[in-house]
Amino acid sequence: MKQSKLLSDETRSLWLSATADAALQAMVNANTFTRGKTYAASGAVVLSDSKSTAEPPAVSAVVNGTQAYQTALALDDDDALSGECNCENARAGWFCKHQVALALVWRATLDGTPIVVEPAAQKKVAAAAKRAQTVKSNEQALRDF
Repeated sequence: MKQSKLLSDETRSLWLSATADAALQAMVNANTFTRGKTYAASGAVVLSDSKSTAEPPAVSAVVNGTQAYQTALALDDDDALSGECNCENARAGWFCKHQVALALVWRATLDGTPIVVEPAAQKKVAAAAKRAQTVKSNEQALRDF
């Protein structure tokens, strides 16, 4: 992403620190971290135009899962990572797998080592989306009945 090259060394360092595995694992449980890694490795994260040079620095993406989730991360005044997502977990106040996936992809972009898309991860994400659609369809069929 071109705009990641516009970051100062200090801002890049803050982002890399805030999106390190240990920092992310401190924000979520092990399952959420693993699922976020799967989403990142599946190619589900589509970065939007970065606002990383804005105050506070921010980055956003669409994370394609059971639906397209609008996800954003920012560094707050204390240089801590904060985020938003329109998924149910994030709306309940939790840092979600979509935010973890975005953090991992953004970190890789800053490092210059893009995420390698893994076919197994793509299959997992696609299967989860299919299961969610089946559940939704079954619930609707039950209501219609």
